This record gives sequence, C-alpha cells and structure tokens, in this order.
Amino acid sequence: MKLFNTFASLTVSAISHSNRNRTLKQINRLNSENRNLRNIGKTSACNLIPEYSLIGNLCISGGTSESRRSLLIENCKQAISTGQPVVILHENNKTLETELTTLSGQPNYFRVINECNPFYEPLKNLTPQQIASIVSDSSSDEHKISDSGLAYLKAIATLLIKCNITPYIRKLSTCPHNSIHNIITTAEQSGIITSNDADYIRNDIMLGSSERVPIEYFFDNLLREGNIICEKTNLVRSTSISDCVKNAGLISININSSSYSTLLALISSELEMLKTSNTNIRLILEATSISTCKALKNVINNSSNNVLWTIVTDDIGLFVSNEKTDIEKLLASSHRAILFNHGIRSSEAISCELGEYDYIEANTSNAGNTGLGEFGFHFGTNKTIKPEHKRERVVKAEEIEKLSPNEFIMLDNHLGSLFKGRMA
Repeated sequence: MKLFNTFASLTVSAISHSNRNRTLKQINRLNSENRNLRNIGKTSACNLIPEYSLIGNLCISGGTSESRRSLLIENCKQAISTGQPVVILHENNKTLETELTTLSGQPNYFRVINECNPFYEPLKNLTPQQIASIVSDSSSDEHKISDSGLAYLKAIATLLIKCNITPYIRKLSTCPHNSIHNIITTAEQSGIITSNDADYIRNDIMLGSSERVPIEYFFDNLLREGNIICEKTNLVRSTSISDCVKNAGLISININSSSYSTLLALISSELEMLKTSNTNIRLILEATSISTCKALKNVINNSSNNVLWTIVTDDIGLFVSNEKTDIEKLLASSHRAILFNHGIRSSEAISCELGEYDYIEANTSNAGNTGLGEFGFHFGTNKTIKPEHKRERVVKAEEIEKLSPNEFIMLDNHLGSLFKGRMA
C-alpha cells in the first residue's frame, strides 16, 4: 500500500510539472505576441529598402560604414530606376563617391562635386529676386540680412544682368561696394542701362547700404567653408541642385563638414526653393550631425512630398545632439528606420521611442508535501505560478547596444511593426 501511494504521489507531481510547462509556454507566447518583434533572419540590402513608390523618409543609423553604405546605394538604385532626382550630401566619403561612379543604370545627368570638382553654383539661371532671396535666407541669425539688404542684393544682381554679366557667388563676393554708384553712372552714360533702370538700382542700393556688413560677412564665411564653390574659369562646367532636378539626375556634394553652417544653409535654401516644384526629390544626407545648421534641420523637420529624405549616420543621437525629443521626432517621421548597434545613450533614447508592451512575469513558489518517500526521493512537491503584469520596453537599451555589427532593429511606421534581423 505504501509503495502504491509513493507512485501515486510521483504521478501527481509529474502532472503538475506538465501543467506548469504548458502555463509557461502560454505566458511566453502571449509575451511574444504582445511584444510584436518579428525576427526576419538574414536578409539583403535590397529587401530592406521597399519599392520606391512606397518609400517615404528613411533613417539608417549605427553599425558599420559598409552596412550603411550598402543601404544608401540601394536607395539610390531604387530612385534612379524610377527617374527620381537624387541629391546626396556627404562628409568626405570618398568610398561612396567611387561606388556612385560605378552604379549600373546611371542617370544621364550625373555630377560629383568635391574639392577636385568645384563646380557648385546655386545662383545659376536665377532671377535677381531669387538670387537675393537665396542669399538672404542663407544668412545667419547673428548677421541676418534684412529686407533692405535683400533689396540691395537684388539691385546688384539686376545691374550685373543688365550689363550682360552672369551673377555668381564669387562675383557677388567681390562686389566693389564703395564705387558702385560710379559704376551705375558709367553704365547709364554709356547706354548699357536706361535712366529708369539706373534710378531703380540706385534707390535699392541706397535703401540697403546699411546691410553691407552682414552681406560681406555671409560671403566671407561661405568662401571660407565652400571649396566646392565654382570659380569664374569653371562657370561653363557649373551645376546646381536645380540642374540635377530639372534633368532627373544624381548629384553628389561633398560638404566636407557638417559644421559648415553657411554652406549648408545655402544648400538648404536651394532645396527649400525647389519644394514648390512638382518634382519629387530624394535627399540623402550622410553626415554626423545637423545640430549646427538650423536651415538644414528645417528641411528635415518640414519635409514634404516634394522633398523626401534619407538620413545615414553612425549615431542618430549625435546627429541631433542627443536631444531626446529630436530623436523621437526623427524616428516618428521616418517611414522606415533601420537601426544597428549604438552607444548606451542613443540606445536608451531609441529604446524609449520603440515603446513598451504588456509583459507577464511568471513567479513560481513551492507548496505541498516536501518530505522523503520510501525510495529516498523528494515527492509530492507542487510549484505554483503567480503571473504578474508589468510594462517592459519592446527592445531594451542594452539589447540595442549589444547588437552584433550586422544585426539591426527595423521600425516600420507604415506597417506599425518592428523587425529584427541581420544584414547578409
């Protein structure tokens, strides 16, 4: 009889163990469903970049330069295949430049702008009003060119055009301000400009004469930063972002440093001007930071259907100066964000933005008979499970920090899903 009771107790214990396992599996399944982090295993860059017609803003951050660059190149291919103009701004990425030149199916219009190819001229083919506006909009808050300065710039550009001289950055930068009235008088007396034109130009020059300091400050800063600005001898080879857009091409511009706020402000002003066009533009920004350039931040924060961006950076936190709200805004405005490993500070901000889920924690406790049986076994012991509901991060900061070099977390705001995988 004692022997029978011993086996009965062991059987009950075994049944209890089986029930516990089933319960734990159910809890794990519910946790997995609530977490909604899908594992897609190994995949290629082309599978991570959706069909171009479905692509909105993209964010690619962290990991290795090779992984980021392969995604950037795939993004370019997608755009080129559909005839979309592509504008790439990068910081001295020579490898990227080389890969761009070997792209299959290149557009007819393809330009690489760097210190060896200094052909950037954003004032090309603009009206005097547009020239004045793009310069004024690019001026810094500390030395802002006012409305009267805008009139001054417009007058200078008008005078040049009336004299059959093409306005360009370096020409405006060497304007002989002290003798400008004599130049106007000479042009009038020689019949190059009419008396009405001369009066109009003089009036605007007088109106904006007090703005010479911020105007000169702008051009001095720009030429100090912009070794890619076109020289007079290269004007025949000059190009602009507008040219690229008109020809549905690709332009790669080496901005040298994301700290060059005046150059970036000028580029941003040209992009803002193009927002009014009916052409969709893919802006790819491969840089460490935009924190020093208010104008470029505005382009990113106020993107439209005309200008969609792809941000490629080694650390999204550094890109926006680790401002938690800026990181949240950037990820929230991304159609898709592909996030590799980051430092702990950025990982924490990313983890926070990826959200939380209902997590069930299975707490176990012992109950019942724990004595020795006839055969020397502990038997008749039951473990009870007490579930505790908590809120957990979908992806913890330390998980992001410890991703292997090619592992990624992908946030797809269009699908409302999170994925985990590895670049093949």
